[in-house]
This record gives sequence, structure tokens and C-alpha cells, in this order.
Amino acid sequence: MAGRSGDEEWYLRDLLAFMLGIDAGEIGDLARTYLDQGGEREVGTLFRYLSAQGRRYRVLWILFSFTDQISLAAVSLFGPEERLLWQDVSALPYGASSATLTSWRRILPLVGGIVTSSQPKVSESDLWVAGQMTRHLRLVWSNHAHDMLVAVEGRREAGVPSFQGGRDFLRDLPFDLERALRDSTGKNLPGQALFLEEVALPDLRDAAGQILSLQRSLDSFVEETVGLESSAKEDVPEHEMPARQGLKDFSLHIDPVLGVPLSELRPGTPVLLDGEGTSPVVGKAYMIRLLKSGQIEVHGALAEEEGTFFRSVAPGDIKVAVSREGPLPPLVQPSPVVVGALVLIVLLLLLFLR
Repeated sequence: MAGRSGDEEWYLRDLLAFMLGIDAGEIGDLARTYLDQGGEREVGTLFRYLSAQGRRYRVLWILFSFTDQISLAAVSLFGPEERLLWQDVSALPYGASSATLTSWRRILPLVGGIVTSSQPKVSESDLWVAGQMTRHLRLVWSNHAHDMLVAVEGRREAGVPSFQGGRDFLRDLPFDLERALRDSTGKNLPGQALFLEEVALPDLRDAAGQILSLQRSLDSFVEETVGLESSAKEDVPEHEMPARQGLKDFSLHIDPVLGVPLSELRPGTPVLLDGEGTSPVVGKAYMIRLLKSGQIEVHGALAEEEGTFFRSVAPGDIKVAVSREGPLPPLVQPSPVVVGALVLIVLLLLLFLR
């Protein structure tokens, strides 16, 4: 910890608060509780523990059958206290009985418009017609999504994070979505299934990494509702506190010749970022995750903008440009990038487990 300023410690805690959805002031207490309960001093395990302590988000989605090979899907994301954060609808080249559509990790990118080469080939004309139906579904779903959530919560067993209801469940609802959709479209579109899944914020960020509208909604909600340590320092005059600028998206400045591979970055390494103006800006990289898509997500704080964090998503273990001004952080043994776990966090243990 030698050479690290108190301000940087605030920002690191605040950065963790953004990622985990936990008030910055609670993170240290939770980490100590983890140790007191016999938790291992292992970053991935600690990160999963902290993720589980955060507030839960609920993904709710419904499937309507258009043809045997095409479905209409509507998805809503609710935050704590049933607050609607994001929703979207789409026509998908999968039958309503497809196992692909039963997974929240798959349905989010599909409805969010992330197309993959592995998607089934179906009639383009049928898919186009189904796409025209989505504007009607969007209106119907917007009017009833919250009522649907309330109905599901009334049936879901306490402590069970998921729920699935079939046609019988949909028929028993006090409101008829099929009829509302039929009145709007003039076509009979039978509802096939409805699903709900409780998820943690880091898992949501992972699954929805390329859905910018969803990421922005999460960022805005977390910034609004999560307490940041830098905003609660009583011994610092308010006019001297850094402005809360939230989280900004940047691209890592690639340098295939002199750059440093992402997997070999050290905590606090000053990396160059593209995204604002014509000249790269400097950000200190503190956290890196390998997403299930194979992409690598980097989080850190901007060096010249106090209270501002950055996020970058790279296609893989690319070589990135680092700032050569001033000494680089001390050399440490490179850590392997682990799915769902944070690396670059030698300092996580130093900050919270000391």
C-alpha cells in the first residue's frame, strides 16, 4: 500500500460499489465478515461472496408463439423495490419451446439485438412479419409488465430465485395478455411461457455487456442509489470533494508493438484510453474480468478527472498502450484471468482484509 493516496482508496471502494451495487461503506465490513466466517483469501471467492450480498435484480420475460420456428419475446428488468430499469421486445428465430429462450443469460442479448452466427435460419419473410408485431407487443407489455411481476411474486416460493409459468399460469392471470395482443394485432398469438430470475448486478453486467442501453440504465440506477465513500467524507469540505461523474465508456488504446497484454497489467497501471477528443486520456486500471463471451472488461479511474471511473471492453488479451510518464506500479506475479472473478486485485485484499 506504500505510495497509494487516501483519495485513491476512496475511488477504489467507489469503483467496487459501482460494480457490486453495494454501498462503499459496507464493502469493508462485508469482507471482514467473510473472513470471520472462514472465507478463503482468494479473490474470486471473495468477489462471488460480495456479489451475493448485493441487492437483487429481477429479469422477467414472456414468450408468444408466432410460428413453430419464430417467437415473440418481451423482457423487463426490475431493480430493487420493483423499479423498472429497462425493457425491450423482439421477434426471435426460435420456437417458443426452445431451451435457448428459457435462460436469462441468452434471452437478454437476443432481445437486446445481439445477433450471433449460430442462430437458426428461418423464413426471412415470416421473421419480418413477426417483427412488425413487436410494436404492438411493446405497448401491451409496457402496460402489464409490472402487474405480471406482482402476479409472479405472489406464486413464487420464498427463497427460490427463479420461476417458470406455462399456459395454465397465463390463463389464470386476472388480465388477458393474449386478448390484448389479439385486439391490437388482429392475430392470435398464444402465450407459451413466462419466466422470472433473480440475479446479481455483476452477473447482469456480464450477460448484457454489449447491450448499451441496458448498461446505461444500470449505471444510472447504481449511481443514483448506491452510497459512495467519496460522497460521505465528513472531514473534507464539500467544495473540495471531487464531483461525481459516474462511469464512462472508453476504448483501450491498442499498441501491438510496445503495449502490455491485459493479463499482465498491475494494479494502478496507467493505460491510455480513446474516446474523448483527439488525444488519448490516462486511466488507472484496477480491475479486469473475463466475460463469458470471451471479451475482457477493464475497470478503473481516470487520472485527470477525480471521481470519474472508466470501463473498457476488449475482444481478448490484447496489448494496450501504457503511460510512460512516471514509474509504473511494482512488478507482481501476473494473475490468470478467471471467468467471473476479479484480478488485478492484490490491493482488494490489502484494502479490505487488513
